[in-house]
Amino acid sequence: MIRKPELLNQSDILSGLNTILDELGIDYEEDNNCFFMRCPIHDGNKRTAVTIYKNSGYWSCFTGDCSSKYGHSLFGFIRGCLTAKNTGQHPIYNGTVLAGYTSDFIRSLINVGTVAQKEPDYLKGRSIKDKKGQISIDHIRKRLIIPSRYYLERGFSAEVLDRFHVGDCWTKGKPLCGRSVFPI
Repeated sequence: MIRKPELLNQSDILSGLNTILDELGIDYEEDNNCFFMRCPIHDGNKRTAVTIYKNSGYWSCFTGDCSSKYGHSLFGFIRGCLTAKNTGQHPIYNGTVLAGYTSDFIRSLINVGTVAQKEPDYLKGRSIKDKKGQISIDHIRKRLIIPSRYYLERGFSAEVLDRFHVGDCWTKGKPLCGRSVFPI
């Protein structure tokens, strides 16, 4: 079994929304169905400008249309809030906080663990691991065309690509066929 971080979903985020809003310093009101607040993204002054629906996590900004820019998911709402509050401490790309940072921020506040993932079918019954249990670099190199033509055409040297085992996979039927591969 392979362990990987569990994907964030609306219900996980929604279950920890009070904690997240408090951490973001957002004043809000709530009833049985919704959270209401001023829009923390465009710094609106109407106390019911944003509504977050408890049954779905869908949110809307009714005064600045911020939900159209960041998406109507809770992830988009939190990303918009982090972007608006940014004072240089969060990584920004194209004017918004990076999705990875948003995910890390959410995970730091709510309990989302890891899930077991079964070994892919194409690896079953194949012994491609070395004595330490790692996939052998020799096994990988035999299946790639090194150096990668794609990266050679973009100015990378053949020596660097060879040193880091960067190649192209052209074995039909393989999951990485037609792609450049960076073994890590």
